[in-house]
Amino acid sequence: ERESLAGFQLLTLPVVQITDPWGFYAVKPWSEPKQQIEAVFLAPFGPGGEYEEHPEMLDGNPYADAPLGIGSWTDLVVGTVGDDWVLEFRMLPEYNVEPIRSGKFKVLPGPAAALKIVTQPPSSSIT
Repeated sequence: ERESLAGFQLLTLPVVQITDPWGFYAVKPWSEPKQQIEAVFLAPFGPGGEYEEHPEMLDGNPYADAPLGIGSWTDLVVGTVGDDWVLEFRMLPEYNVEPIRSGKFKVLPGPAAALKIVTQPPSSSIT
């Protein structure tokens, strides 16, 4: 299971390949203005192991251009601590290509950034 720190770029940034039926890179068709792959953040919910989309939990550009059949991201950040997070990757335009999912990953708290008083000391008075 991979780990990253909350609020920081993912330690391992994804690279996704689009392939044709023979396993070769799928180059952008000339009829399409662009070919991209979208990264979508998924979080677990419920007892059955289902996942639901939470785009607000992923910062950075979720779209990677893939005109030559390979897309990579440079700035994805997850700001929420948790376990079993997953990224789903979708081809755009969609055609009939099924989305794929990353392995589960964990996001740990980031480094210390501030102090916070939880309990104030008693006030003193001179009489």
